[in-house]
Amino acid sequence: MNFENTKKEEYSAVSKALHWATALVIFSLVLVGLFMDEMPASPEKFQVYGLHKSFGLVVLILVICRLVSRFISPAPDALKTQAHWEHLLAKVVQFALYLLMLGLPLSGVLMSNAGGHPVAFFGLEIPALIEKDKAISKIMKEAHEIFAFGLLAALALHVAGAFKHFALDKDTTMARMMFSKSPVSALILFALTILFFGGVGYLLTEKEENEKKEASGQMPQSAEKQASQIDFSAIGKHGWAIVPEKSALEFETAMNGVSFTGRFQKFEGNIIFDPDNLESSKAFVRIDMSSAATQNDERDEQIVSADWFDVENHPQAQFETIVIEKAQGNRYIAVGNLSIRGVSLPVSLPFTLDIETGENGVKTAHMKGALGLNRLDFGIGQEEWASAKNVDTSVRVHISLTALQP
Repeated sequence: MNFENTKKEEYSAVSKALHWATALVIFSLVLVGLFMDEMPASPEKFQVYGLHKSFGLVVLILVICRLVSRFISPAPDALKTQAHWEHLLAKVVQFALYLLMLGLPLSGVLMSNAGGHPVAFFGLEIPALIEKDKAISKIMKEAHEIFAFGLLAALALHVAGAFKHFALDKDTTMARMMFSKSPVSALILFALTILFFGGVGYLLTEKEENEKKEASGQMPQSAEKQASQIDFSAIGKHGWAIVPEKSALEFETAMNGVSFTGRFQKFEGNIIFDPDNLESSKAFVRIDMSSAATQNDERDEQIVSADWFDVENHPQAQFETIVIEKAQGNRYIAVGNLSIRGVSLPVSLPFTLDIETGENGVKTAHMKGALGLNRLDFGIGQEEWASAKNVDTSVRVHISLTALQP
């Protein structure tokens, strides 16, 4: 392969290949990036997001290869017919292009990392560079958009300069970077570039119109609904009050092969438990399904929709025990009915329970349990989401409760 620039008047074959490959991927990423924002939530949308990240990393690799190639095989000398200001402007635009082509994918990776979203390179998960941080994620999102529009501006200048050299100066500036010296090839490239910028303009206009429609329409109600308070007056001698800030209800599954954890931020329950009288012990727990959070805004919006939890028609899930059985040591099994989306099924919840009494006589119970569910049994994930190819049908639920007995 020709790495060496043997003809001083043109670029090496490797430089040409890297240049056009980078241009093709970037043009495609910009169009897809604008288009995917307007896609409705679906498995295809998440797959497009994944491919967008993968090809973004391809750009990063190509740019690094281009820099190495430039070091091995320097660019040909500027044409003698080129004015000093033109040469200087070309250098500035070239520097900006390299800076933006590096900054765009890097800001995208950091945005995903800080947002708690996995980044995979065609299925191979890449270790996160930074920890989850909502503030940094917001900053990186803005930086990603700035880099994108900056790159569009730099590309416009780059193409305008190439067209000037081709149509007005009629010199060999553009031909030095092309495999074909035919003017027809150059005209085809300019036509495709015009179509690209036309597509960008159209997608930006559509995006702006959709945002105006959303702003003028009725604002969606908040997904969070205020959970009712526990009636402490109903707690009897063996009643327990859940301490929300010290309790957690989490679920774990996988999407497109990448695992994620979500949690319900609002739930409440009435618990009567006496280790010496299990026959009279019982629990009734209510879960606010709209409070589900998975550290992904788009996923959080989708999970409460009609295809998933259908919060509009089924705002709560419920678990009610039938019997609580003693196992070994501090282990118990709660057998009861779990109701989600209007479907009620029997489940067994094994759990551990430790009770301690404070100096003031108040008892504190620490309960931990877990169980496995099949989401399809409850109708969670309709239509295209029913396939395990997109979202795993197995869900692991983890419960950690701290409760007080007055």
